[in-house]
Amino acid sequence: DDRIALWVSKNSRCAMAFQGTTHVGHVFSEFDLDVTDWCGLNNVHKGFSGALDTIMTECDGFASMAEVMASEKCNTSRIVTGHSLGGALASLAAACGQRNTEITKKLRFKADLLY
Repeated sequence: DDRIALWVSKNSRCAMAFQGTTHVGHVFSEFDLDVTDWCGLNNVHKGFSGALDTIMTECDGFASMAEVMASEKCNTSRIVTGHSLGGALASLAAACGQRNTEITKKLRFKADLLY
């Protein structure tokens, strides 16, 4: 799946990157301006949280990438990043990773940095 990518360095630094807006279907997520409580956070943009939920549950490889991010392979730093829609998803992943919820259990890692 090309919506996320993982980079692991030989010195235990890792980065997960979320893809930005690439087609009209993403625009509908971006314009879903309702808010919801999500991952222990209040008033979260419903379109963005829904898009991240979709990636976490439907994206081939997400679980294994999240497992690597949570492992000792990434113990120097864990970075999440993205552009446009991907930046929103990275921000939510970083915020959610700091919580202790059922969604956090799917995410599996805490980000040290957000770019």
